Amino acid sequence: PSPMSDARVVYRRQCSYNTKGNKIRVRRTPGGRYVAGHLKKHTRATRCPVTGMILNGLPVMRPAQLHTASKSSKTVTRVYGGHLSHRAVRDRIVRAFLCEEARVAKAQAKAHAAAEAKASKKQTKRA
Repeated sequence: PSPMSDARVVYRRQCSYNTKGNKIRVRRTPGGRYVAGHLKKHTRATRCPVTGMILNGLPVMRPAQLHTASKSSKTVTRVYGGHLSHRAVRDRIVRAFLCEEARVAKAQAKAHAAAEAKASKKQTKRA
């Protein structure tokens, strides 16, 4: 008889439907029997919501494992570590710096214009 003549298997758990959470792979035991091996669900890596990059340094786990994992394994020691990518954090820092520089430059220009207006007002009074 061929080795695949009796390769029919039955589900080992209660659910008897081919759902996405009940996938099996047919396995051959050392004794020659074919049994259903249940597969784990496919997991996607955590991604940055801004850039869409995969976040490095974070384990790829299902939510149940993430719940039991330690906090240090789920984060990166950086501002927004474990949530935003390094590029998004860098862009935020640069944007904040440039906005602050623009605000300071605007205040200086306003002060300079006020000083010039005051000086020109004095000259018109003298004349």
